[in-house]
Amino acid sequence: MTDDSHENVTDLKIKLIQRDVDRLGSLFDKLDVTIDKLTQVANGIERMLAVHENRLGQQEEASRQILVLMEDRRHDVNERFEKVQRDISTTRNAIEAGFTEKLAGVEKKIDKISSIVDKLNIWKYTVIGGAMVLGFLLSKVPLNFLFN
Repeated sequence: MTDDSHENVTDLKIKLIQRDVDRLGSLFDKLDVTIDKLTQVANGIERMLAVHENRLGQQEEASRQILVLMEDRRHDVNERFEKVQRDISTTRNAIEAGFTEKLAGVEKKIDKISSIVDKLNIWKYTVIGGAMVLGFLLSKVPLNFLFN
């Protein structure tokens, strides 16, 4: 091989290498743009995650506050329920005591009325018996002198 052909081959190789380097430069430019875009996307995702994390933190705090409020309300309801139960029990005991007193009073009145009825029955039968005796005696006595 001659120097000219060697030089041509070398020039050809240099041109091929130059073309490959140009292509690689273009590829590197595209990779730079892609990396920039991926960086922008990553930054956007990072901001989105920060916002979502902040929102989640706020939601967790709100949930915790709601749970505290619910627990407070549960304690209030339990206290009120116990107070209502005590009030009902006190009222029931007062009603039962009043009812017992009234019942005792009614029983005394019933006993008194029963005693009076018994006395009236005795008097009634005594009067009926006396009237029978008087009627019998009057039937044996001549009453003609009354009608003359």
